[in-house]
Amino acid sequence: MYPGLLFYTGALTVTLYATSDGTITDVVNELDAASPLWSSIDDDPASPTDSDWVNNAIAPGTVRFFPLLTDVPADFSNAESGSIVVRTRGASWSGGALTLNVQLFRSDESTSLSDEVVAATVSANSSFVNTTATITGVNTSAGKTVWDGARLRLRWA
Repeated sequence: MYPGLLFYTGALTVTLYATSDGTITDVVNELDAASPLWSSIDDDPASPTDSDWVNNAIAPGTVRFFPLLTDVPADFSNAESGSIVVRTRGASWSGGALTLNVQLFRSDESTSLSDEVVAATVSANSSFVNTTATITGVNTSAGKTVWDGARLRLRWA
């Protein structure tokens, strides 16, 4: 799984990637290690690496991860909209549907910068698939100083 987070601000498209780990609760990488996780989700959506990923370590509910995102460019004034590309697959599947929810937060991991949205749903064993989700409720009045240090919360439910 990788997020390729896109912001649209006028004619400018800004792509943000994970750069370090934030709070991690019951999430592991492809080696079943709790850290580092960010380097398992920092791929370019155009050329993904399927040999690294993150996943829920236990049943969903409290499972979440807050990677730090790259800072926006110096000429960034505000976001007009956003979307995210995630790459998911179902492996050793048993049970019902699992959703991956995403939401943007300020660096404090508690002040939201968007609504929480479902980025992907997995309900059976499957090959890797890319899904693009629109991020709603993006804070369109916040400028560079607010967006720098932003976190993306990944929450499995």
